[in-house]
Amino acid sequence: MLVPAAYRCPDHDNVTEVTARVRELVELERRVHADLDAAEFHVSVMCPGRGADPGTAHRRRYDGAWRVA
Repeated sequence: MLVPAAYRCPDHDNVTEVTARVRELVELERRVHADLDAAEFHVSVMCPGRGADPGTAHRRRYDGAWRVA
């Protein structure tokens, strides 16, 4: 499965947390659609916001595609 290397929130620099969650959700989708060799994905991921201010957490949508390699 191919997923681009990094996803980031344009409002915050939370690349590691956001990318990990996108990959996790895409892997779940891949298991659900095990009969497909490729598909687009649309996932909604929670960005934790700024570390010192938990009130800045928000949801962001990411779109892409995966394929069986």
